[in-house]
Amino acid sequence: MNLQQEIIQLIENNNVEEAFYKIQQYQDEYGKDEFFYLAFSDILLFQGMFDQVILLITEAGNDGYENELFYERLADAYVGLERYEEAKKYLDMCSFDDDVQNSLHISFLYGQVYLNQKEYQKAISSFEDVLLEIDSDPIYYYAAIAYWKVKKYKRALEYFDRISGREEIVEGICDFFIEEKDEEHFLRYVEKIHGEEQKEYYKSDFYLSVKDYEKAEQCLIGIVKKYNHAALYNQLLVVYQETKQIKKQRSVERKVLRLLPDGTMDEESFVDMKLAALLNLKYTEATVAKYVDQMLEQSEQKNRVFVKLASFLCSEDYYRSAFRFLYTNVPNNLSEEEYVFTTRLRIYVRLLRKEFGCAYKEFQEYLKYKPLEKDLEVDYATTCLYLRHYEEALKTARLHPMDGRMAAICLYCYNMLGKTEEEFALLDQINHDLDQGKEFKNIDYVIDALDLLAHNEE
Repeated sequence: MNLQQEIIQLIENNNVEEAFYKIQQYQDEYGKDEFFYLAFSDILLFQGMFDQVILLITEAGNDGYENELFYERLADAYVGLERYEEAKKYLDMCSFDDDVQNSLHISFLYGQVYLNQKEYQKAISSFEDVLLEIDSDPIYYYAAIAYWKVKKYKRALEYFDRISGREEIVEGICDFFIEEKDEEHFLRYVEKIHGEEQKEYYKSDFYLSVKDYEKAEQCLIGIVKKYNHAALYNQLLVVYQETKQIKKQRSVERKVLRLLPDGTMDEESFVDMKLAALLNLKYTEATVAKYVDQMLEQSEQKNRVFVKLASFLCSEDYYRSAFRFLYTNVPNNLSEEEYVFTTRLRIYVRLLRKEFGCAYKEFQEYLKYKPLEKDLEVDYATTCLYLRHYEEALKTARLHPMDGRMAAICLYCYNMLGKTEEEFALLDQINHDLDQGKEFKNIDYVIDALDLLAHNEE
């Protein structure tokens, strides 16, 4: 068996990790040829790396390769990205040939496109073309949805019943009837879910969607103490928030803060729930800081959680805790984007503490990675002014749209640098704009600057 055959077999067997290793070996030995691009795009599609597929196929085109299968790969990627118009454009460039497997896949992709574009009859036709050749639970599922949308309920239920023995499929069916707000058929299929917790969770989800909070609470109360899972508490919080049962909500929030991650919620949503509880309970900053530290310690995705927690402390005015957190809890492997954002937060807290020298150093670190955004230009110019870096303050102020804040900085810097001509020219321009009735935002800054300069001359 040659290397190409090995790779094909690995892909067909869904052995993605080994296939990835082999495709790298293939590239080392043969370079990037047509087989490389097709096989590697398959591997990336298996991993849901749709953006990378598009980049890869674009690269293949730039290298001079043309193959109709590239269009199919692009269509697949755009369906994965839910960009259905673009997917259809590439599907229309594909043709049905003697490769049955490939033709069936194209029909499936067409079905996905039509289903999401609400062209349900066309979706049915595409899915039925596939079902003529193979039995596929996912295809029956999508076809059932399309039949339901055109009010062919008997056929839809026939297809749903056919596949409802699989747990992941029946959950999808329940999700569909939650979206449809169809209690009768939702209850029909939710009873097929095996686990008690999952079954009651789905019921609560349905009743929340139709705003029947009493029934939602009944479902949750029966299982939340037994299973003590974060997702259940999150649902219960929604009930109490919507029904304004503040006392019960606060009680649940106190329990939420003691929960450990349990996998029933994604980590960021779990942290968001805890942070909302902290705010509602109005704890002291010291207590908030304690819980924030715990959340970071318990997290698995420390980088993303660190950024979220640091942002929370800054946005909610817990400045002392934010300062400590930003300098003592930083993970070692922040991405460049995360590091830049962290540096921005450090600038923020340094300025609040009026530590302009330290803020200036953080600004220099920030500038290693990207230019200043417009809102940071104001802060940077102000920092330079306080540090008597007048030329640097002027340079930054001139980049920013002129308003009262920047005009005040310019006037002060001109004065300090002895640039009298520029100072008077700017004053004349401000007076002219005011005489013409033009709005000059933050003009109070200019007045304050002139008062300060007048006192300095005295």
